[in-house]
Amino acid sequence: MTYEIKRFVGSFEIRNSNGNPKTYQSGDAVEFEGRQYVATRRTSGYSPLHPQSRSGWKAITSTRSMNFTNSETEPETPLEGDHWFNSSLGKLFIYIKDKNTEQWTEL
Repeated sequence: MTYEIKRFVGSFEIRNSNGNPKTYQSGDAVEFEGRQYVATRRTSGYSPLHPQSRSGWKAITSTRSMNFTNSETEPETPLEGDHWFNSSLGKLFIYIKDKNTEQWTEL
């Protein structure tokens, strides 16, 4: 099953600044303990390490540690599969290589 990443919200936090459980929406992407996860549904109170059936989180990568950059400018030395969230546009890109080109492609 494929899950759409709608926005990168930064590092995972179990609670918001008011001390209440933080709620994530379906498609929210976070970083937690060096890995990236996407919320598969609205979720609150569970870390990405809980089983997916309870937590609502799915690991984005499992075999290669990709780079995930959150900035206004694209990374200088990307590798295939790296992700870049353009914070000024609010859009997520993946770096791809094909037979003739290398480029950032919007997800």
